[in-house]
Amino acid sequence: MLILTIITVLLAGGTLVAAIVYGRRNVKLADDSNQLARERSVVRWQAGRWDTANAGRLYVANVGEDTAHTVKIVASDGHDTVTREADRVPPYRPDDDPSSEPRCYLDFVLEHRAAYGPDPTRAEKEFKPDMPPEGSRFREEFQERYWRPYEQSIAREERNQVTVRITWRSEQGRWSTETLTTG
Repeated sequence: MLILTIITVLLAGGTLVAAIVYGRRNVKLADDSNQLARERSVVRWQAGRWDTANAGRLYVANVGEDTAHTVKIVASDGHDTVTREADRVPPYRPDDDPSSEPRCYLDFVLEHRAAYGPDPTRAEKEFKPDMPPEGSRFREEFQERYWRPYEQSIAREERNQVTVRITWRSEQGRWSTETLTTG
């Protein structure tokens, strides 16, 4: 009977120790999760051409309020894929020196696009409506129904031929991903 009592006390003690260890671990995990949930991290991205003369040289800039950490961008235009990484990308400030490190942007070059320009748009390849002759009574209606939407779709596609996927983490460790299109 004494041995049974000793075994029962040891099992109860072991269970109590395990409960305390797991309880502390769960409280720490909950506290870490609460801190992460309360974190304010405002990072916004802007992508565009570096200059209008070269369609293949582009940038991604942090135009938010907070620094992005462990940043990785993957840019693709259907011909080339470029990957760039940075330890941190601070937010853009108008009074910052553009040559200072770390920079508020990542720039990259898509070689095919730099050499040959943007691809023809899908709308140009598929359908190009013929404008009715000047003075035709259908010309105005045709412009409203077909020509203007066609021109708008071409302009939209020319601007959005490059896809950029940005992945970053906040200061406390929350990971985020955003996909932008630009041209």
